[in-house]
Amino acid sequence: MSGDNQPRVSGDAGPRPSLRRRFRRWWRARARPIWRETRLLFFFSAAAAIFVLGYIGYRSQGYRFYDCIYGAVNNFIPAAFPLDLDISSWQLEVARGFGPVLTGLAVVRALYALTRDQTQLLWLRVVMRDHVVIAGLGTVGSVLAESLQEAGFRVVAIELDSDNDAIGSARESGVRVIVGNALDVGILRGARVRRARQLVVATGDDELNLEVLAAARALLPERGSRVLTAFVQLADRALWRMLRAEAFSIARHPSLRVEFFNVFEIGARRLLERHPPFDLAEDRRPARPNVLCVGFGGVAASLVPEIVRTWLSSGGQDGSALRITIVDADAGEHCTALMSQHPELAELCELRPLPLDLDSPGFQRGAIALELGDSHEPTAAYVCRTPDTRAIATGLALHRRPEMARVPIVVALSSAAGVARTIADADRPLPGLATFDVLRGSLGPDLLLSGMNEEIARATHSSYLLTQRALGVTPETNSSLVPWEQLPESLKQSNRRFADSVGAKLQATGCRLVPAAMNETARELFSEAEVEELALLEHERWAADLRKDGWRPTTGSKDAEGKLHPLLVSWDELSEAEKEKDRVTIRGLGGALILAGFGIHRDSAESLARELEPGAAQ
Repeated sequence: MSGDNQPRVSGDAGPRPSLRRRFRRWWRARARPIWRETRLLFFFSAAAAIFVLGYIGYRSQGYRFYDCIYGAVNNFIPAAFPLDLDISSWQLEVARGFGPVLTGLAVVRALYALTRDQTQLLWLRVVMRDHVVIAGLGTVGSVLAESLQEAGFRVVAIELDSDNDAIGSARESGVRVIVGNALDVGILRGARVRRARQLVVATGDDELNLEVLAAARALLPERGSRVLTAFVQLADRALWRMLRAEAFSIARHPSLRVEFFNVFEIGARRLLERHPPFDLAEDRRPARPNVLCVGFGGVAASLVPEIVRTWLSSGGQDGSALRITIVDADAGEHCTALMSQHPELAELCELRPLPLDLDSPGFQRGAIALELGDSHEPTAAYVCRTPDTRAIATGLALHRRPEMARVPIVVALSSAAGVARTIADADRPLPGLATFDVLRGSLGPDLLLSGMNEEIARATHSSYLLTQRALGVTPETNSSLVPWEQLPESLKQSNRRFADSVGAKLQATGCRLVPAAMNETARELFSEAEVEELALLEHERWAADLRKDGWRPTTGSKDAEGKLHPLLVSWDELSEAEKEKDRVTIRGLGGALILAGFGIHRDSAESLARELEPGAAQ
């Protein structure tokens, strides 16, 4: 990233929501639910009041009973069958004024109910843009749609099954739902994917999700230069790990970014952020913690590696110091499976199986002891079982045990189970026992900001900070040396564009991304010749992006308002100092990718030989 390539603005905590947005949030959260529950009562009450007033008005004019009834009904249809009146009354004035209004509202409501889909498509076509399209209203899609709508996003959902109960719930929360097949390009076009900010594909079927992604690519030419970020749910963890690393080569279209996500992987991170496995402060971190994983369903397979990463990031390096105990009837098999998926676990922790039948009467009554040993201090227990009722029962059984009296217990749930809410809302809550809703704790607005591109962009900035500080640069001399949250949006976008280009850079050197091992350390990836080649490519990419945004070269200083930049020149015309900035960025790419959870694999023997040439970086 050559020089100071974007205009800088002061960072802040973000603007206060506008009055319109605050009103929309109030309406959606408070007024709309009340209105939808009482609107039929309102219409019937208003109609009854208008009828009674009409009857009283006509009666005061001396009309007979049946004529009064007839006239009161006619007030809802003005001039249909009028009665002759010489003298008016206030009751008739009110009935004649509001009767047609109520009739008009009822007609409009009926017409909308009959033509809901056509009216909605017209509305989307005319108004909707910068929204989020969700393909699939299954468990994941419906929870995500609801949370995004509550956060103020405009959401359009596509659901194939017209009998899905989630359609009604989504519409009640304000989500616009199109009933149709997301594989149909016409349906995607009707949902205005070409003007959407993000596309989330969560049909519940991994193969179908990938097919919907392929169908959405057909609309990319209609978006012009606007980038669509597609978040694709993958339930298969192994497939998720591989495709997440391969996403750069999959999304070759310049208008598409692909982010693959797995709910349990996100849930494991969110769970440990909310309920850490031990004290993360270095001066208070236990010397030999023992973290219990009770049961091995749901989030468990993702939770164990995240516990190890948390241990490493907090400064723990001794593999014998951290113990993770798997408590389950098939604990040995689960430990073997984890070791085969993550061989580095043998060096990073002690993975100990504790075979116990968690549903046995002996365990439930506490007659069977938990043999945790004395060499490690139990610091936390995570119950990961399905269904939720069984997880809660296991959590309560653990909570009654004397040896767990001071150990925090967290029960991971797949939904907001009633029994969990009962425990949380009890007048005398159980100390040390907490619940965590994996779905609602994972599927929020931050999902749209936690994709692979964003991770690499953040890691690139973190690597840049480390490099610049090592060179003695301070925030006083370089205003970009601030945490990511304080970085101006223009510079965040610059890092995101660099992340978009990582795939092309790796392909140019015969490399590709792979999932990083937990104990992988940063190293220099490229030879000096490759560094020079990639630095040139980075400068050309940066210059092309600025020209696309309307910037022009100048011989003077940078002018942000006039979009003039002195570094919009060829590589050969750059000074050595400016060239070195790009070289430093390329050299730090390996460290940035490690921070984002990726490793590098050389594809060909030729590229590997080039890496091992004399003078090449190792």
